[in-house]
Amino acid sequence: MAAVENGGDSQIPADVRATDRGGYRCLLCGVSIPNRPSLDDHLQGRRHKRLCEERDKRQQQQERSVFVSGFSKDISKEQIKEIFDGISPVKNIVMDKDRGLYAIVEFESQDGVCLALSQTNITLEGHRLKVKPREKKEFKKKQGGTHRSLQPPDPETLSKQLIRCTNVEDQVKNLVSLCSPSHHESRLRELLLSLLRETFTEFFPGCQLLPFGSSVNGFEVSGCDLDLHLELSDNKQEKEDPNIGDGSVEVKMEDIGKHLSGENDDKEMEEDTSSNEDGKESTMQVTEGEEDDNENITPGLSLHGLSHEEILDVVERVLRQCVPGVHGVQNVPSARRPVIRFQHKTSGLRGDITLNNRLALRNSSYLRLCSDLDPRVPQLVYTVRYWARVQHLAGNPLGGGPLLNNYALTLLVIFFLQTRSPPVIPSLSHLRQVAGEFYRTTYCVHCGSRSVTVIEAILLLAVEDSSHVIDGWDCSFVSDSTRFPVSENQQSLSCLLSEFFLYFSSLDLHSNILCPNDGCLVPIPISSPPPSWTEGFRLSFLNVQDPFELNHNVCGNVSSRIARRFSTQCLAASKTCRTPLYQQRSSFRPWGVTLLIQPSAPEGGIAEGTDISISTGKASLKDVSVAVKTVLVDVLLCSCKQDSGKVDVGVEDSLESENEVPRVGELIIDDDGTERTAETTGTGGIKNERKRGSPGDMKADSPKRKRIKEDDEDCVNEQHKKVSEKVLYKKGKASKALKRPTEDVLSMKIDVWHQVWEGRRKVRRSMQGQVAKGIKLETAVSQALSAGTMEGSGPLMQITIRTQPGSEGNAILHLSPDCDDCGCSAIFFHFLNNFLPRMVEEVLSGKD
Repeated sequence: MAAVENGGDSQIPADVRATDRGGYRCLLCGVSIPNRPSLDDHLQGRRHKRLCEERDKRQQQQERSVFVSGFSKDISKEQIKEIFDGISPVKNIVMDKDRGLYAIVEFESQDGVCLALSQTNITLEGHRLKVKPREKKEFKKKQGGTHRSLQPPDPETLSKQLIRCTNVEDQVKNLVSLCSPSHHESRLRELLLSLLRETFTEFFPGCQLLPFGSSVNGFEVSGCDLDLHLELSDNKQEKEDPNIGDGSVEVKMEDIGKHLSGENDDKEMEEDTSSNEDGKESTMQVTEGEEDDNENITPGLSLHGLSHEEILDVVERVLRQCVPGVHGVQNVPSARRPVIRFQHKTSGLRGDITLNNRLALRNSSYLRLCSDLDPRVPQLVYTVRYWARVQHLAGNPLGGGPLLNNYALTLLVIFFLQTRSPPVIPSLSHLRQVAGEFYRTTYCVHCGSRSVTVIEAILLLAVEDSSHVIDGWDCSFVSDSTRFPVSENQQSLSCLLSEFFLYFSSLDLHSNILCPNDGCLVPIPISSPPPSWTEGFRLSFLNVQDPFELNHNVCGNVSSRIARRFSTQCLAASKTCRTPLYQQRSSFRPWGVTLLIQPSAPEGGIAEGTDISISTGKASLKDVSVAVKTVLVDVLLCSCKQDSGKVDVGVEDSLESENEVPRVGELIIDDDGTERTAETTGTGGIKNERKRGSPGDMKADSPKRKRIKEDDEDCVNEQHKKVSEKVLYKKGKASKALKRPTEDVLSMKIDVWHQVWEGRRKVRRSMQGQVAKGIKLETAVSQALSAGTMEGSGPLMQITIRTQPGSEGNAILHLSPDCDDCGCSAIFFHFLNNFLPRMVEEVLSGKD
């Protein structure tokens, strides 16, 4: 592989280009890499190596091939091979599949190309063949993307369909129909599930492959992933099974192996994003080879003594090597629930396989029950999900990230419907109680005078419904919707949709926990004594409790920016629903639901301001600010451009930073009451100000100046009056009545130079045991990630951090981007949400 020098960097392949800010771009794989350690890992990865091998193979084929034309359409491949075998041994011939007008002849060696081109008269059945060198084409990695048909319609297409409806209810029902998968797609899912079940049953006898999630919970949309739970049988049963490893199974797997090995060499390149870790030794029946893909896996694998991670690795290999048409297999052990992702080429379907995830099965059954209890439930869920995706509130491409997921959005709708008066659907605890009463009444009728308590009825009903305790959580409920009475709430879909947006736009999301289990709000801070589930519950900017795993916040990943945007978009949608256009049907303009799904301007890479809460203990606000500066400068290798110290922030006005340049047309008032107006020079800078009032020189960068816009004269006079009053008060010339409350704010400006938030986990794991834990380890990780990177002419981004008192024992950091040309601030702020409080607390406690 060719390598080139890249400035001060060591040699890198010609396929890699250095980018600004010290990053890299792999042209072969089409991926961006943030730093040199990550580049080294990428170059040693299986995916990059396989693409290099495939590219080299294609280049060698091109150099050994010639382009042949001029023969008749009825000429066969064997006739062409016979002619050119007389010149030099032929390895392969590829004919034009459509019209048979040309052929690519590949020789065993490159000498055959020279000999063929030197022949001046090559004829076949009276036709003179035209022979020329094969065109050298640039190697491009082929993508195996999802089929375009397997996805919901885009907003424009959907709006054209919905605008023809008669009312809002009709629009919602049509939205559900248009977003649901077709019969053809549903059939593809069934066939893929059958294929996977057949393969896994042969390798893991007695196992069960059960679908969960959107595929079975009643909220399935076109193109959604196929979520699967693999339930492996007990090892004792595996040993007692006489069918394990018998000849009939081996023959069947040999047939599959023949089918796989017979695929064309020119087939679409399989994208493999799995990790490059070598397989570990175990008691499973696996023959170790040079590469994982070359290992021979036989049926009837023994999983006895293997850890959960090793079992997941075996399942990954079976999925990659033995299921026809599956590619892009990726093991994600770092996820909350370790998962194996894959894609099926023919259908375009994507899927996930998890182990020991029976809670997800119960969640899906519960959502299915909610969907069956009232037809308005799935209709509202579909509408809210589509609205959230269009408004950039949901749609994490790989499952993680700061956006809402579909499960969280579904629980938001369910909780909202539980809070209606009367409720559309009852809470989970109320469902158990109603079902218990029903069973007790039925039991008493059939058993005479015997009395059964509600608790006994629930227990009996739990046994009847095969429900049980999973991971210590009560997951018992009745999944038969016919046992529950019809809801007394008869509100229309239009009214419920409008109330949904109104409810969440007025709800203080940050100060409450939404509990679908009980259908109530739990205020934060939680009253004493707290429930047992609060231990381990991760509070975030949006808190929605899982109905079964009570200490799990399904919105724990949501960032403050998305939580604020959710409230803002709910408020905007609520206002839209109250306009006449919402209910007034029109055939030529958007109305009803189409108003809600109009895409808003997407947020760029520049983040909005975000707030981070820091536990101060007994430390002062200044100590916290110094600790924050220490973490950013010493640990994350930033630089502090300016530390302006204390700033007084009033109710009506705020002071600007010391070096900030005044805007044109703004009135500036200095400490002595002198007024001046900023003007621009030809280069965009500030030239000598036009003065008002007293003459004399004035400091253009006075930290105590005040600005007043001259857009509105009345506004200027009012602001001028307020600022003048404050200036007089500071000079001791005002009465105590002019005093207004202020709070202390410490401000600093930070330049971020290195992209050290990417790839920290992997580098940290490699350093554990070599470097002391805590700040020393995190500093070493940052230095490793920044090693070899080149600083550009300017920083990656510039941010302002203001530290101010919060609630008792806490300080609030407000981070806002001043400059972010690379669009990194949103990801950086999301990283700091968890990293900064932990590091600052360590600095304040004096740990090293």
